[in-house]
Amino acid sequence: DDFAPLGRPIDDNCSYQTTYKLQANPGPHGEFSNFNPSKKNCFLTVLFLFLSTSSAQNVLRRGSSLSVEDDSDILISPDKIFSCGFYGMGQNAYWFSIWFTNSKDRTVVWMANRDRPANGRGSRVSLRRDGAMVLTDVDESIIWETNTTSTDVGRAELLDTGNLVLKDPGGKILWQSFDFPTDTLLQTSYLQRGQSCIYWPNPDFDVFGNGRTNYNSSRTAVFDEMGHFISSDHLQFSAPDTGLLRIKRRLTMDHDGNLRLYSLNNETGLWVISWQALSQLCNVHGICGINSICVNTPDPKCSCPPGYEITEPGNWNKGCKPMFNSTLSQSQQVKFVLLPHVDYWGFDLNFSASTTFDSCMKLCLGIIGVKHLAIG
Repeated sequence: DDFAPLGRPIDDNCSYQTTYKLQANPGPHGEFSNFNPSKKNCFLTVLFLFLSTSSAQNVLRRGSSLSVEDDSDILISPDKIFSCGFYGMGQNAYWFSIWFTNSKDRTVVWMANRDRPANGRGSRVSLRRDGAMVLTDVDESIIWETNTTSTDVGRAELLDTGNLVLKDPGGKILWQSFDFPTDTLLQTSYLQRGQSCIYWPNPDFDVFGNGRTNYNSSRTAVFDEMGHFISSDHLQFSAPDTGLLRIKRRLTMDHDGNLRLYSLNNETGLWVISWQALSQLCNVHGICGINSICVNTPDPKCSCPPGYEITEPGNWNKGCKPMFNSTLSQSQQVKFVLLPHVDYWGFDLNFSASTTFDSCMKLCLGIIGVKHLAIG
């Protein structure tokens, strides 16, 4: 036949027992055999139903869910820039995440369960009847959930900004992912007191210069659509491509500890670094790992001080380990080696504004676990 079976009719007005779809086998005059014009509305209805159910949407209704086992079970923002669903990594680890749809590596910008991945079978994200969005594992245990139980949540919606929101029937936002950032700020997002913090207000100051801890829990900041970052503690910067509305950007605290602003090249799908907090990468904690020495050449080059060796060959993130017994007693002979222009800053046990070299050595020997001293 010139038609292939597709399924049963969907309404009583169609008399076929089998519905057909067209194949490229027209008759000599362009006609298709076995085609009844009076019944074409039934075929069109079935085709329309198939297309509508297979297209992605940006809304998850109350009582609906997304399954980890269905790759097409995702939300996509109206402008197609962002996707939301299960993001797999490794053999059997999945995170409920938001990512850039068209970036080459599908860059993740938010994770709900970053500390506890979900199983690749049976896991599900559900917008429950009680108003909570819940991520459950294969054994039905709850991995993550929103604090919206007993609220009038009507739907979950992924916006063009990359913000996942829960709304009531009137459109009021009751919960949003922007209030719970992980390592990335998107344009139009902000930081405020009580949220996770991803940036250090002034990288030129240490904890003593700032007079507070590394966590900026008492300030606010906003990253706007034009590419400007402004905070209440006067840290400000702008992307070189600022003012271009069609450029998609992200501000990310990278794994090496440096804060970087990225712009997406729409043609290649690759990210371009447009700003970074520390241009001298050796000033970034974590480049070379604990106990190691970093030298800008101009790229960072890692090495170990005398008496130390690399902990894991080929992986400087693990730093250096001592080649001697680190639990030395005061009765054992200890030698201090002078390392000019080296500072293990940021790991200070004690800070003294004015002291002598001998006093520092005695303090170092008297405290178990102390391996370095620095004289400024």
